[in-house]
Amino acid sequence: LLLNAEDAAHFLQIFLSGGEVDGKRVFSEKVITRATTPVATQNDKKERIFTREYYANGWNIGKYNDDDVLYHFGGYTGAASHLSFIPERNLGVAVFVNHDLGMPVANLIASYAYEFYGGNKEKLRELEKKRDRDLPEMLEKRRKNHAKHLEKLAEREWDLELPPSSYEGAFFSNTMGTLTIGRTEESFRVSCGNMSTIATAFPEPNCLRVEVIPGSGTIIQFLPADQKADTLNWNGELFVRILEKEN
Repeated sequence: LLLNAEDAAHFLQIFLSGGEVDGKRVFSEKVITRATTPVATQNDKKERIFTREYYANGWNIGKYNDDDVLYHFGGYTGAASHLSFIPERNLGVAVFVNHDLGMPVANLIASYAYEFYGGNKEKLRELEKKRDRDLPEMLEKRRKNHAKHLEKLAEREWDLELPPSSYEGAFFSNTMGTLTIGRTEESFRVSCGNMSTIATAFPEPNCLRVEVIPGSGTIIQFLPADQKADTLNWNGELFVRILEKEN
């Protein structure tokens, strides 16, 4: 989300060169050694591309085939990142994916890169077959699951005790800031900062279901009093309606 290809290459080069980028020292060798020296053991064989045997300061350490590899993965809804390097081969790979399939795609690309630069043509053919076989299946499965998810949400009915207009307005929390709720033809648009989404029904009184993070639903529960919806609870935070000043 915050790194481009050139920066990623420089970052990996720092660790492959012992602290230098393009011949210029950026960090001391001592810093790089400390960052890449194991500080804890791990025994996790679930990674789809590497084993995970040790943990350093920010790096997992394991094996890719017979090579020692250091790596760190990350992600967010709709994005995934793969950073890894093999010191003995002086080779690092960075892959960024802007799709919900995420890490399976990133790891497949990284495997291809390592085998390509290793000259392993047989392994490359295996990976190409895996790409042609597995990616369409993963995409179709993701589409079907998403369609089922939308169907399930569409079956729910609203349980609002007040007129829809009563739930519109701007609400404030000291922690989260301003939450804005406006009407659409059949629902509500909910916005908070740069996040915006269309709410769906939830089978409890005076509730809206929102997905500010796609695929992860949360509930906005209004706390009506005196036929007004001036307070609401969202993620454990209390929001109070911002009242317009009278002229």
